[in-house]
Amino acid sequence: MYRLDDVLLTGRNNFDLLRLCAALMVVVGHSYFFYPSTSGWDPLLILTHHESTGSLAVFTFFLISGMLVSASWERDPRVLPFLGHRVMRLWPALLVNALLLTFLIVPLWSTDLSYGQALRNPALWHWFRHTLTLWSGGVILVPHAFLGLPFKEVSPNAVVWTLSLEFKAYLLVLAMGWSLAFTHTWRFILAMSLAFLALWWTFYHPPALAVLADWGRLVPGYTAPPVLFFLFGVLLYRYRSRVLIYAWPLPFCALATYLARDTRCGEALLLVTWAWLILWLAAWPRLRVWIPAQDRSYGVYLYAFPVQQMLACLTPHLNHWLSLFLVLPTTWALAGWSWRFVEHPALLWVRRIYPRPRLSGA
Repeated sequence: MYRLDDVLLTGRNNFDLLRLCAALMVVVGHSYFFYPSTSGWDPLLILTHHESTGSLAVFTFFLISGMLVSASWERDPRVLPFLGHRVMRLWPALLVNALLLTFLIVPLWSTDLSYGQALRNPALWHWFRHTLTLWSGGVILVPHAFLGLPFKEVSPNAVVWTLSLEFKAYLLVLAMGWSLAFTHTWRFILAMSLAFLALWWTFYHPPALAVLADWGRLVPGYTAPPVLFFLFGVLLYRYRSRVLIYAWPLPFCALATYLARDTRCGEALLLVTWAWLILWLAAWPRLRVWIPAQDRSYGVYLYAFPVQQMLACLTPHLNHWLSLFLVLPTTWALAGWSWRFVEHPALLWVRRIYPRPRLSGA
């Protein structure tokens, strides 16, 4: 048995390892997407009938983020440092990734256009601006890019749609913290009720404004909006002292989920079982020896999809296992480069600008 408030202490959890595993799960899930004729179906989709490897990985990111971002606000409840740390964690690596795609990778892989023609493609610059705002959700398609793929609608990096959604969730935590929702129970209940109400409303009544539409949008292949897991993470953090994590419910939940997998109840059971599994894995001490020294999860997430698209253009009939043999080492190297030269320096810079306040001796 583990207490969530103890698990959330630095050095007593496996969140970095789980985020890395989730990023690798996204790569594996997309490999079936790029090689549908030679790879069959995603095994998790076959098992659950609802969620794929990629969707469960995204849910993992949002659940962990909900807890850790809430903890970050409580450690340093100042608006500018909070925003600075959140922006520096997402934006510099995203900027470098977008620059490489816009000026190098997409023009070189637009085989029916010259480099200059591809660089002047208005859709490419629309994608570039759209991606760097970290605000407008959705996937922007770029014609003429990555020709030869098994699907016609192509985005330079389709995974970045989650980043704008994540950033808006950060702003929700900021609003809750600024309104003292984390320290007053009734304010927290009110704030969470409004957040869930907004999620429900945008799910059933998608607004015309794109900035708000992605909050409750149900992405194809997902049975729930990812924000639901972020809100669940915030809820877990607020009541962390009361959350006890046991391993024994997991086999029973998994069996019940499997037996009810073709029902609406099975969908809900799957999401609850997966969230509980993530909590237990985060607390399990035996996994701590596998925690990586570098946090490459974000780099893997950003670079895997473009690498997979380039490889799929060159080798459209490759088996997905062989594609992973080529994609994973390349992506791992790019992620290490991104962490060492972009992400880590950006985090060190913002920590120098906004150092955390020291706790008093009392």
